[in-house]
Order: sequence, then C-alpha cells, then structure tokens
Amino acid sequence: MKRWFWMLPVLALLGMLCAPALGEEMRTTVLVYISGADLESEDASATEDLAEMVRAGVQASGPVTVLVEAGGAKRWHTDGLTDRNVNLLQVTQDGIAQLASPGKCSMGDADTLAGFLAYARENAPADRTLLVLWGHGDGPTGGMCFDELYADDALMLDEIAAALREADAAGQNIEAVIFDACLMNCADLLTDLGQYTDLIVASQESTLGTGARYDLWLAALAADPDIDTRALCEIIAETYISTASHGLFSQVASMSVLDAAQSDALTAAVEALYARLDALSDDDLAALPGALENLASFGEFDGSPPSGLMDAAQLCDVLEAYAPQECAALRATVADAVCYKADSGKLAGQTCGLSLFLPCTEQDWPDALYDWYRPLTEERSYAHLIVRLAAQLDTRQSASLIDLLRGAFTGSGDTGGGPAVDRQHIWQGLDATVSASQSTSAFADATPSDPGAPTVDRQHIWQGLAANE
Repeated sequence: MKRWFWMLPVLALLGMLCAPALGEEMRTTVLVYISGADLESEDASATEDLAEMVRAGVQASGPVTVLVEAGGAKRWHTDGLTDRNVNLLQVTQDGIAQLASPGKCSMGDADTLAGFLAYARENAPADRTLLVLWGHGDGPTGGMCFDELYADDALMLDEIAAALREADAAGQNIEAVIFDACLMNCADLLTDLGQYTDLIVASQESTLGTGARYDLWLAALAADPDIDTRALCEIIAETYISTASHGLFSQVASMSVLDAAQSDALTAAVEALYARLDALSDDDLAALPGALENLASFGEFDGSPPSGLMDAAQLCDVLEAYAPQECAALRATVADAVCYKADSGKLAGQTCGLSLFLPCTEQDWPDALYDWYRPLTEERSYAHLIVRLAAQLDTRQSASLIDLLRGAFTGSGDTGGGPAVDRQHIWQGLDATVSASQSTSAFADATPSDPGAPTVDRQHIWQGLAANE
C-alpha cells in the first residue's frame, strides 16, 4: 500500500512489532465475496468453487483462515445455504461451517462488502488479507457482483474503493484484491483502488463461470503459509489458464497481476494520452473510430456487443499516429504495472496484460457509462474524451435527434432510454429562430451542411442535452 516516504521508518518499526515472531508462520485471512446470481442459481458455479475450497486442505486451526460471504442468488446448490439471508461461512478441509449471518442485504451494496471486511478484522485478524470478489463482471462502467435478488444491483468501482478505504483506515492489510469475474481488468482499477492494496488480479477477457482454481491456489497457500503474495497471485493467474477446461473460453483466456504501486504513474500516462486525443477537432475525432475498426474489444468472442475495453499495447499501436510520445510513455508505464500475465488461445502472446476503455463503435452505449464518467469530466480529460466519443457514437442520439428529444417536445419525459434532457434550454434554443409550426420537422432534418436548414441556437440546445453532465 502506498504511504508517504516520511512514514517509512515508522512502518518499519511497526512491521517488526506486528510481524510474526521467528519460527511463527504468517497468518493469512482469505475473504471470498460471492454474489452467485444465475452463475449459481442456474449453473451451480459457486457451489463448485466452494467444493474446491474444501479440497484445498486448509486446516481449521492453522495459519490460514478462509471466510466466505455468499448471497445474490435465487437458489443455492450447496446444502445449508439459503437465499433468505446472506450466508457467512468458514471453509476448511473438514467442510463448510455456517457463521452468524449479516441478514438480508444486497451483495451489490458497498455496506455489505464493508461489513464483511469489518467482520474479518474483528474475528479473523491476520498479518495479511486477500480479498476475492466473485461474480458477474461488466468492466468499469457496469460494475460486478450483480445480485439477482435486488434487480441486479452491482458493486461499482467507487463502492469497492469506499469499502477498501474504510478497511485501510482501520489498519486492515489487504495485500491483494482478486477479481474472479469477466472483463474487470482496466486501468480504472489501478486509478480507483491502487492506494488501498498492493496487487490486483483480473482478467482482460470474459472468464469461465467457475473462474479461479481454488483447490490449487489455496492448497499452495496452505502448504506454504509464508509464500510471497505476488508469487501466490501468479499461481492464481497461471492455474486459471493452464489447468481448467475452459471450452469456448480456452480460446480467449487471460489473467494478469497488476502492481498497485504503479497506479499514479499509469493514471498520469493514460491522462496524457487521452488529453492529446481530446484536443482533436470534432472532425478529426469522428475519424478515430474508423482507425480502430479492426481492433477488437474484449468480450466480443461470444457475440456480445463491443465492450470498449481494448488491450493497451494494441490500442497504442493505432493511436501512436495521433500521439506518438504519449503512446511511448504509456507503453513503458504499462510494462511496469503488469507484474505477470498468462493467456491462451487467440490471446497467447498477443496482449500486454492491461486494458483501456475507449468507446469506438456505434451502439447503444449504456446509461451507466454516462453516470460513471460524466461527474469526472471537469477534472479528467480521460473521462471527458470517453463521454465525448460515446455521445458521438451513441445510436440513441445519432439515429435521430428528434427521436431522442421527443419526450421533451411532448412533455412525456420519455427520451427512449437516452440521457436526461433539460426541456427549458432545448425549447429556448428552438424558439430562438424556429417557429413552433416547423420546429420538430425542420430541426429533425437540419444539418450543418444543409444551406436550407433553419438557424438554431445550438448553445441552448446542447446546454439542455448536457444539463446532467
């Protein structure tokens, strides 16, 4: 975890006081936060992983403690688990023991995760803690750990950061956060979580439902409780790639270990590149998606729509025509940030181990994208460029602006699922030069290149569209 340099002597002293005595093994608490959703209710994937944890051979009275908080599924295939309350469990080689349940709560709520971390601090104090987040993942804008009992409520990165921040302030040493979920590898992870942990394990691609091989990596920890955390994280990545039968996923399997100490440098390098791109004119920026059309985003292999998550090195190969110095700096920083990567199939040797998010295809970009990045646009070019590109490519806007605004004209409030609009400013813009009798039809057909189009007050119209940015 990052600390100010002047604190290093103090930390060294605390380390001597808190470290295991000579001859004693390091105490490690492994926290597995499982939101089962349909991965469990339909496929029993969480149940399979719980069985793997039992087979790992962790002793009840040994230096390794495995605690599991399991919820978010309509049905559990593990005997004794219920959907009525979140299940709090301890897993050993002897089986699964039920502990005091936190009650009925959403696994997509930051307070649920924070409560789990607090329980571990009180009841399973350790020299180090490893946190596993298990469930569906949808990248930085969609979140993870979707709870099907609460309308697919999901943990967003800022919620995960809030729980980790509270744990860090309480002195809980979370040395690694492992994302056992699809598409969660992204520079945003290091930006948002880097100050609260040392290492992050995450996949650039979609992952197998059962994910990591708990019987193997937990067994390695049980056999060597003093194993270095980075070495253990590499085992997590390698065993996921090399030993599981991935089926379709074997063609695109990936897992990386990221060094959180590089979070500031990486954030700065990404910001510099996106600021250079954000300085492009609208016409030049409109050409960018065409330059990226042959660059596939992760998650597409099974027919899913483009995620906008692309390999950082592959993205730099294209973008260096626009920003050569920034791309060179970013490549070097990514090389420092990726401690280890493993991949297979079509991805073998083709990725750098870290993804960047950049909308580059015409599609219905989700409201979550705007909700996540809009509040950051004033302070970060990274966010401003993402929102700018998404708005340019969003088919809900580009297909027909009049369709997007129809709710504003009729007063119905229905914008077809598009961004919220400020009717007052839109009407001000239209009323400035377009008569009420022709406003909807004329404005719908008007384009800047149409010399016969009525002149409109675009400033007020776009103020209305951007009122909630």
